[in-house]
Amino acid sequence: MARNLSGSVFATNQNIYTMLNRATVLDALIRHETLSINDIRKPENLGLVPEEKHLQFLLDELTESKHITLLASVTPHTYTITDKGIEEGNRLKEETKSTS
Repeated sequence: MARNLSGSVFATNQNIYTMLNRATVLDALIRHETLSINDIRKPENLGLVPEEKHLQFLLDELTESKHITLLASVTPHTYTITDKGIEEGNRLKEETKSTS
């Protein structure tokens, strides 16, 4: 959180981006295996309402690294977790536990 000149607390974009990360997206896909872009965006899956460009950046990054796969010929875009993505998601979850 940040404070404005009057001392009021407000959320910054940086805080929102910090909450939405690769681990969050991988965790949602591990729980559901396959989700459409519309379902990934739902607060009940990510725990927040994501900023569209940031979510797309993470999905593109995870697709490029082969942690998730974009299913061909499916509309709307639908993503599925790979074995590599499950391993990475579990690693990130363990890493988070050990640092807290």
